[in-house]
Amino acid sequence: MTTPPDMTITDAVDRADAALLARRLDARTCPPDLLGRMVRHPAPRIRHLGLTLLAERADTPDAGGGGGGEGGHLALVARLLPDSPGASPEESLLLAGLHARLGARRPRHRLPDWRAAALPARVRIAWLRTELLGDPAVLRTEPAGELLYRAVRESDAAEAHRPDRLVAELVDTGDPVLGTEALRLARDGLHAGLLAPAFARGLLVRLLDAPDRDVVTGALRELAEPWATVTPLDAPVLTRQARALDGRSADRDGASAALAAAALVAAARHGHPTVLWSTAEDPAGTPALRGQAVELLGDRAERTDVGRLVALAATDPLLLAGPVLTCLRGLHRRGHFPAEPDVGPLLALALADHTLPAEDVATVLYTCRRPLFDALTDAPPTAPDWPRRLELLVALSRQGAADIPIGEAVARLLPAARAPRPFLAAIRALRPPAAEEAVLALLPTVPSAALDALEAIGGDRTRSALARAFGLGGPADGPPTALSGAADGPPMAPDSPPRLPVAPELRPVRDRALTLLWHLTREPGHRQDLLARLDPQNLPHDIEADLGAPDERELAVLRARVDVDAPVAAFCRIAAYTGTGTLPPGGIPLADLLLRIVRDLAAPRDPAEGPPRPGADAPGPGGAPADPARPGGEPAVSYTHL
Repeated sequence: MTTPPDMTITDAVDRADAALLARRLDARTCPPDLLGRMVRHPAPRIRHLGLTLLAERADTPDAGGGGGGEGGHLALVARLLPDSPGASPEESLLLAGLHARLGARRPRHRLPDWRAAALPARVRIAWLRTELLGDPAVLRTEPAGELLYRAVRESDAAEAHRPDRLVAELVDTGDPVLGTEALRLARDGLHAGLLAPAFARGLLVRLLDAPDRDVVTGALRELAEPWATVTPLDAPVLTRQARALDGRSADRDGASAALAAAALVAAARHGHPTVLWSTAEDPAGTPALRGQAVELLGDRAERTDVGRLVALAATDPLLLAGPVLTCLRGLHRRGHFPAEPDVGPLLALALADHTLPAEDVATVLYTCRRPLFDALTDAPPTAPDWPRRLELLVALSRQGAADIPIGEAVARLLPAARAPRPFLAAIRALRPPAAEEAVLALLPTVPSAALDALEAIGGDRTRSALARAFGLGGPADGPPTALSGAADGPPMAPDSPPRLPVAPELRPVRDRALTLLWHLTREPGHRQDLLARLDPQNLPHDIEADLGAPDERELAVLRARVDVDAPVAAFCRIAAYTGTGTLPPGGIPLADLLLRIVRDLAAPRDPAEGPPRPGADAPGPGGAPADPARPGGEPAVSYTHL
């Protein structure tokens, strides 16, 4: 329902008072007759205001007048629009937008003769866009140029009356710019549900014969999308791109390289490994394309192709070893694993190219871990490639190869190693149980690397050796080691404070060795003796951070009052007074206490009893102790003590 215009509005229209009309009129309630008078008014400002209100009226879905719904709006716009293209550029732009709305919904909508008017380029582009959206056949007669290119570029598939006809006409032009826009409109129309996948796929296949390489590249990339691979393309459709796949022009032309790369991806997605093999095995092809073809074979090759891939990588390890490893990772994910004869060639590739991730090599060859272990350890300790071999051994151990004595083998090779540092680093990572003596023997020669390993595997023997090195050793500390039996430094005067000398071999790593000795010393007497000799003004940081721990004997007294029948209170008390390296009293695991707490909290209760009081241990019905509840009033538990 609309409101009839009052005399004030009528007078404002008669005297062309645009300011008053702009304040008083609303596009949703303005009567159609008044809109008709305004869009045909002789004053330019009134016409512009009327066209603006008409455009707002057409964009308002629940506007009244002219019938209900969108059909009523379009009928109102068609009835009120003038037959001229507008007297000013601003009017003409508004009219072009209104005619575009009509042309997208009404077939064969007649436009005013905008071509005969002297309009600016921006306005002519808007009118040409309106004409294209309503009748795409205009592309057959419209000359190619900037005007047409910009009109198509500003068009959307959702605004066209027939998006399929518009895209098809653009493809038929054969123009590179229009072909690119056809790709964009086809993609947008497909994702918006305006074009059927089969129709869009057919248009993309037609674009593969376009003369412009960028258009073909875009079509190939779109055909490699999942929606287009549901129906695979025939091999001849892709082999027609052989002129780019040969790669000989790709080194000089970036467009050819992009086209070849897109063709390889499309061939892999549509299941044509022959195209990938021919590119990968072409010695005259572009190196980047050959590597890409090998990587893409990871989704198409089979178990029987592993030997062929390894042999291909052996022809140029620095170029193809990485892509082959990536391909084998793809085969591994699909359940195709190398066989024992492939271990030697693959290991040769890993030893030749140190940029290959050791973890990936160990993953690919995990099913052949025993032959791989034998091949890695079948080298003299003085071989120059042992750092790389150790890296591969550590990576193999991290894969969970518990059935192979990797750590023991490295420890056995350590005494004869020409360069022990990589072996010590591997021992730190592997932590073999019987390598402490071999590492201690190297402490005088490579103290820093040896301490790195001893931090992971050191025990009582390491503590005894370090204690003697700092002048704290005695007969009870164990057999002598390769370290100096006595620490250096002049004898102390009787009244001088205690000092802690150090063996000459450990001078460069004194603080690290002292810290390791401190952490390995557990016996209270030895710990107090070492503490008495430390210089408070020159303490290593890790030792200073470890000082101030509570007395374990005092904590044991506090933990003794634990009632396992009250698991909440017991757990809180243990957590509050626990120490390092201690167990709950009575050997009751904390996990068992947690299970008891959860069981009691989940047990059903009688609704008549009401909610339990936090921390209450009052007896329940029949004199039995009540189930413990979550302690609301208990102090917060410090989990840092657990």
